[in-house]
Parts: sequence; structure tokens; C-alpha cells
Amino acid sequence: MKKCSICIASLVFIFGIILNAQSSEIKANDLNELIKNDGEFVTVTGLVESTLIAKSGKVRFLNLGKNYRTAFTVVIFTGDLDKFTSKIGEPTQYYKNKKITVNGRIKIYKGKPEIIANSPDQITIVSENKSSSSKNSDDYTCFRKSELQGGFDLWKGDKDEKSFSS
Repeated sequence: MKKCSICIASLVFIFGIILNAQSSEIKANDLNELIKNDGEFVTVTGLVESTLIAKSGKVRFLNLGKNYRTAFTVVIFTGDLDKFTSKIGEPTQYYKNKKITVNGRIKIYKGKPEIIANSPDQITIVSENKSSSSKNSDDYTCFRKSELQGGFDLWKGDKDEKSFSS
């Protein structure tokens, strides 16, 4: 009977830990909520608006906000970088302009909320941002000056056709 009580108490304790460990989702721009959850395991969702490789090359920053000085940041240290590069390449390029969720423990560093990512498994891409600031070279058409000597009236068709007559 005594062993059964200990087993039940242990199961209740473990179940409580599991329930407590379930993360709550917070938007990256809700700085008050992020700061309030300092030390807690959470899921944060937001757009990676800027990235940075520290001058030392030892740290990668994924900033989920316009102002990197106050934005929530995902931090990747060199010791864990191989886990990222072997799976996705350079994380600052891979995640930029993508909406992501990141799971981890919130830490307030110099008044700013962050999660240290030790593995790419902590980060999930929700969607890619197709804004004009994230266009790649395939989104542009270039012409030589000589091709435009006749003026822009040589352009025919609409924006989508991109046909050019000579």
C-alpha cells in the first residue's frame, strides 16, 4: 500500500511537470509579455526582419522586429553553429524575411528578451515574406543602355509579360 502511494505521488508529480513545461505562444512584438515570461519555456512567433553576424563571428542574431535594439532576438552561438549550417546553411540568410516560431527559455539580456537556439529544431518556418524589400535577382530585369536608345516606347505588353521589341 505504501509503495502504491509513492507511485501515485510520483506520477502526479511527473504529470505536473509535463503540464507546466508546455509552452505558451507569444507574439515577438509583445515585449511586455516576453519580459513577464523571463525564465519560462515559451514559443515565440514573428518575422525575422534583420539578422547580424557579430564582428567576432562567434554569434548570430535573428531579430524579430524593426528595431534590433529592442526587438526580440534569437541568438545562435558558434558552439552550436555547425548544427545549423549542416542542416540549413548560414542561419542569418536562411531565416531572414521569414515568419518563424522559436521554442525555448526566455532570457532577458541587457533589458532585451531573447532565446538562445542550440538547434535548428527549435525554429520552425511558418511562412516566407514576399515584401519588396526581400526581392531576389530573379525579380528584376536589366537592359544595356544601347537596348534603351530608342526610348521606353519600345516596351510593349504589361508588367507580367516583360516583352521587349527591337
